[in-house]
Amino acid sequence: MQENYSGRCGTPAWLLRSFVDSMLAAQATATEEQLSLAGEKLLFRWGAPHRIFHNTRYLASLISHIDELSGICHDADLLRIVAWYLGAVEPVSVYLDDQVFDARVEECQAYLGNSASQLGVPAETISRLQELVSLALHHISSVTELDGTVIIDADLAVLACTPQEYKKFRLAIREENAKLSDFDYQVARRRFVRRLLKRKSLFKSPTGSHWEAIARQNLEAELANLDASLEQLDPQGLSDAGWVPVEETDISTTSTTIFKRSAIAVPEAAVEETCCVLPRFVTKTEEAQSQDYSSLEFEPDVLDKAPIGVVRRLSAKELARQAAKHKQL
Repeated sequence: MQENYSGRCGTPAWLLRSFVDSMLAAQATATEEQLSLAGEKLLFRWGAPHRIFHNTRYLASLISHIDELSGICHDADLLRIVAWYLGAVEPVSVYLDDQVFDARVEECQAYLGNSASQLGVPAETISRLQELVSLALHHISSVTELDGTVIIDADLAVLACTPQEYKKFRLAIREENAKLSDFDYQVARRRFVRRLLKRKSLFKSPTGSHWEAIARQNLEAELANLDASLEQLDPQGLSDAGWVPVEETDISTTSTTIFKRSAIAVPEAAVEETCCVLPRFVTKTEEAQSQDYSSLEFEPDVLDKAPIGVVRRLSAKELARQAAKHKQL
């Protein structure tokens, strides 16, 4: 029997509830218990010991950034679901050859498709989710693909941090790729960084544009460090013979069409209000078992409460606020 993961390993109390709420908004027909179990399975993948950076704490940050950017997208709940299912496969933080990378995308899409189908998500919605998975993993989207823009900007937001935080990030993803030798890792990471820097802009959303300068500075500094290290380790690693970075216009999704606007019909009530209960807070015993529980570095500013008589589906920001209040009681 699978152990319950909620409230452990620094997992915020609101995180699992956010998965359940978003799946209900996507018209999943499964019970809340079944949805929670599916979320727990994903949390176990996100919380694998070797995931030093791309773990449950990162998932909470990713969802918070989606909330922050949600004003320009068409369906933030679908993006939250995509964020959860990205943890079904190993994170991509270094360059992979096309065959390996395509297999990684297909594996994630297949896991999502099988899981969401069992949970009663409509087939059309599943196709859209799989399309967004491809966009998110490729980190490339057209300017008219608003939902794709938000999930990519939210994922890349981690690059816009202080130099000290970025150094911790670099060390963490090196540890996540511990199977690679120093030379192979530096070559693969260098290609990954160069591909990002080749883009005219890292972020396409209005909010994301404010992250552009610091993120690009961090990437350029990392590239300089990689160049210097490879120069000493093996200068051949700087040649990149036969490798051509992918242009932003080169990528296409696995679906036949890129939706400029989601065509999935969502009942108005599903957007404005829900009858979902508030998240289950961890007990004092569970809290004591958890180490480094707080995720406050990801917690954005508090939002106002919903009007009395209207029960809204809470965002990550609001759920975090509720969890903090409960902890003080």
